[in-house]
Amino acid sequence: TTTFDGALVMQGDDRFRLRTWKLNQTIFDLTVTPEGTYVIAADEMKEESPDSEAELAELANNLSAMLRGADFAKARFSRTKPTLVEAAVRFDAPFFIWATWPDDSLIVAIDRRTLSPMNWWVRGDQMNPGIQIQSEYSDYEGVRWYRYVIVSGEFGRLQMTFRDVELNGELNPRAFKPSRRAVRIDAAKVESSETMSP
Repeated sequence: TTTFDGALVMQGDDRFRLRTWKLNQTIFDLTVTPEGTYVIAADEMKEESPDSEAELAELANNLSAMLRGADFAKARFSRTKPTLVEAAVRFDAPFFIWATWPDDSLIVAIDRRTLSPMNWWVRGDQMNPGIQIQSEYSDYEGVRWYRYVIVSGEFGRLQMTFRDVELNGELNPRAFKPSRRAVRIDAAKVESSETMSP
């Protein structure tokens, strides 16, 4: 188990930044803007995993979409647990509404009392095994936001615990300006030769 401190900022549907560090050393810094995805990864991280930059870009895209939530306008709703959800997963049926999508790519258990999506199952395939997402919420000055998010899959378990949450506040204009050391990369192909100009 490895624990990092971090900071996360989001704005609209197309701006996202996640920076993590340990003992004042940056482990990785991800910035997603309409212009592209930029990353800084610690040398140790790249030595352990040569594909870490591409994997971080994929994480940024998926995490950004997950935290913003699914398009529930396209979902079907039911009080009956879908058969695709493992039998071992137990929920007290009266307290949950189930949302499914036409292609069965996503299943969400929604708390009926708060209408908060509590558990997500993202269906995978032979190339990309599925993942499960669990979440809990807190009230931040009248707005519900995550207290923690746990993502589980073949890769292991990733938990994000949120502290010092500020919602709908003013952001520093430089919040989404990538560092000069950042490398612009594509999730499918790492372009290590393209860097930000000073």
